[in-house]
Amino acid sequence: MNDKELADKVVALGIVKAQPMAWHLLDSDGDVIAVFTQERLLLCDWRVAGALIEKFNYYEFLDVLHSIGAPGHKQEAHMAKINPRSIIEACVEVLT
Repeated sequence: MNDKELADKVVALGIVKAQPMAWHLLDSDGDVIAVFTQERLLLCDWRVAGALIEKFNYYEFLDVLHSIGAPGHKQEAHMAKINPRSIIEACVEVLT
C-alpha cells in the first residue's frame, strides 16, 4: 500500500485529522499533539503507531505482531527490529 492510501486509512480511523497540507495527530480529548507535513513523516512516527495500538487489547495486538512476523514474547519483541510503519500497516489492515 502506498503512503497516500495508508495515510487516508489512518485518517478514516480517526487517528489523525487531515488539514490542507498537513495532518494533525490528536489525543483522546481531540487536542492536537503533533503536526505532520508529509505522509512519509506521519507513517514513520511511533506516536501514530501507538495511537493505533491503543485500539487493541493485549491479545489482539499480539496477533497483529505475529502478522508482521514479530515475536510475541515480551522479552523478544523489544529486541526485534519493528518499525512504526510495519505496525501502522498491520493495525490498519486489521481495523479496516
